[in-house]
Amino acid sequence: MNVSYNLKNNDWTHTTNVSVRGFTFYDSLYYIKEDFCELVLYTIQTHGIDVLLTKLNGRFSIIIKTENEVFAVVDYVRSYPLFYEVVTDNLTISDQLLLDSLDSKEIDDIGKESFLNCGYCINNLTVIKGIFQVRAGHYLRLKSDISEVEYYNYIPNQLNEKTSKLLKETLNIIFEDYVRLLNNKQVVIPLSGGYDSRLVLLMFHSLGYKNIIAFTYGRKNFNEKEYSKNICIALDITWIDVVYDGIVEDNFIYDKEFIDYFDKGCNASSMAYLQDYFAVRYLKNNNLISKDAVFIPGHTGDFLSGRKLDKELQNSSFKKIKNLILRDHINFNKNSTLLNHSIDLAGNHWSAYENWVMKERQSKFIVNSTYVFEFFGYTCYMPLWDKRLVDFFKSLPFHQKLNGKLYKETCYELFETSGLNFKNELHPNKSVLLIQKLKNQIKKILPKFIADKFIDNSDPYCYKQVINQMSKHCNFKTPNQSNNYNAYLVQWYLYLLNNKVNR
Repeated sequence: MNVSYNLKNNDWTHTTNVSVRGFTFYDSLYYIKEDFCELVLYTIQTHGIDVLLTKLNGRFSIIIKTENEVFAVVDYVRSYPLFYEVVTDNLTISDQLLLDSLDSKEIDDIGKESFLNCGYCINNLTVIKGIFQVRAGHYLRLKSDISEVEYYNYIPNQLNEKTSKLLKETLNIIFEDYVRLLNNKQVVIPLSGGYDSRLVLLMFHSLGYKNIIAFTYGRKNFNEKEYSKNICIALDITWIDVVYDGIVEDNFIYDKEFIDYFDKGCNASSMAYLQDYFAVRYLKNNNLISKDAVFIPGHTGDFLSGRKLDKELQNSSFKKIKNLILRDHINFNKNSTLLNHSIDLAGNHWSAYENWVMKERQSKFIVNSTYVFEFFGYTCYMPLWDKRLVDFFKSLPFHQKLNGKLYKETCYELFETSGLNFKNELHPNKSVLLIQKLKNQIKKILPKFIADKFIDNSDPYCYKQVINQMSKHCNFKTPNQSNNYNAYLVQWYLYLLNNKVNR
């Protein structure tokens, strides 16, 4: 079979047999570009691909061509997507699926259905029939035939109770590595009022890192801003308030920069994230950050900590887990039988749920959202997705994860010493989570016109203005919750795509 590459991103490094994108820590050393290529080739030749991938820790995609095999690898959270297509006897590996390249293609029914219902295509599908994505923690292997091989998952071999002290030690080791890696480049932290970005900011501050800017975005009266401002005052960190009132121009959807971002951010597989777009554009256009600034968001402590785990997952059957996935993550519109039968589960009890969420929503929705930083020319690191921290929480027992128990206790202790604990936290406690769960259940049995009265329509990120412009062209279907603005954005992408495939 013939193999060709269609790599459009300009940050690939190519050597004779290896192409890499991104970085890795390997045996505590940092590798990029040619050094990364040499590391990959040497380890493959001496130990094999499985040993290599067991030890890599970072954000990367890799393509390897040996004498007899071709490998296409994405990291354990699919930081940089790879796609593949087989036509007759030709395999094409690509990193972008742009609208202009999808003329006259057919739509994949399951890919489309999942894209519309959760904002990304499940399994290895895209919205285009015959074009597939390499899943998080997998590599594509071409030898005598093509296969996808899983090398990493979020299913524990055994569970080990851990202490707050050990979590603090692990965080310190990880952030010390990132301090060395950053080499005093400007760190830019999108700061909300929650725990995750606050923890990231505090860790850098506690290690003596000076070149830090934090920013918070949204409408002028957005309640998170007061928390973020107070955090920065307590730590003496420069804080920028990006006000979203009036930030959406007339005919915004025709802006060439936005069209380009939306196309590349979706990649026929995942929703382009709009929430950060205006803020990053504002910071860049007003020269408020350095050209080589590194964005470090707080992704994704809420998932790893177990804060979003449901108590009923502890002893759930596969059927129950599927129902919870449909309820929690495939819910833009009415659930479909097609997707119910397409959910691919592995593992036992609650770990099967977590593994699915990591491979699907976290990788394709949350991690994919960081493309906005790359689009505007910046680097993005995610210390809370460091493999050492992922492995720490992977083997944590259910009782230490439920409601983020160990994580929240550790954050509380760290924040207490720096004056970062607040009387009324935005981070929901057990009671708030329980009340919200009851509200969601009640909404399901109420007539829609009544349930809609309980929806928060404050729109702090100006989504309505963008969607109103789109609605002049696209006949949107109202989602289950009318304020689920992402459900409109995926419809907009499919509207644009349909104009390509049907012409």
